[in-house]
Amino acid sequence: MIPGPIEFSEAVLAVLAEPTMSHVSPEFIEIFGSTLGRVRQVFLASKDSQPFVIAGSGTSVRSL
Repeated sequence: MIPGPIEFSEAVLAVLAEPTMSHVSPEFIEIFGSTLGRVRQVFLASKDSQPFVIAGSGTSVRSL
């Protein structure tokens, strides 16, 4: 069973209604690069390390 139903604010619904960007667009590449930099900071990793970002549900961590 999943939790829910849940309510979303109008601001969240407005953002979810926007078109998604391509994973190869220059804007996405810049945002993703910034995100990797922040992941390095959170895990106290060196600037030349390569974090792996894995998409999945909250329970996917158990299978790692």
